[in-house]
Amino acid sequence: MVSYFGVREYPRLAKGARLKIRGFGIRHLVSKDFEGSSPSSRTYTPSLEVSVDIPSFTNYLVERELRASTIKTKVSLIKVLAKRSGNLWDLDKVTEVIKKANWGNRRKNNASYAYRDWCRWKGFDYTYTNYKEREQPLPY
Repeated sequence: MVSYFGVREYPRLAKGARLKIRGFGIRHLVSKDFEGSSPSSRTYTPSLEVSVDIPSFTNYLVERELRASTIKTKVSLIKVLAKRSGNLWDLDKVTEVIKKANWGNRRKNNASYAYRDWCRWKGFDYTYTNYKEREQPLPY
């Protein structure tokens, strides 16, 4: 049996536990033993509709004779949009996800283009918002 308290009645600290030193003693704030799992890409299960459509969408992009790097980027952006919005059929929600994403404007444009291609492939029209790309200063 594993005891919560260790030597001298101080709380036993699990790997990753956080401590805060206060005055004369140590206060145990959070222990990983008692935390639940946070949602991550490993625990997320995508909807069946999106996972089934990805190979077909990839074939559609190949038929349009796009480069492999472009196809890879568009497919990954569609997966991200599907995960964040929950439903790719909802135009307003996907547009809101793109607008509020913590991405640069160039990445937002790429996500809009990828979603536009997905909509064309499904047979409906999507007018995207063109985000103004700023010139970045050189790092040196």
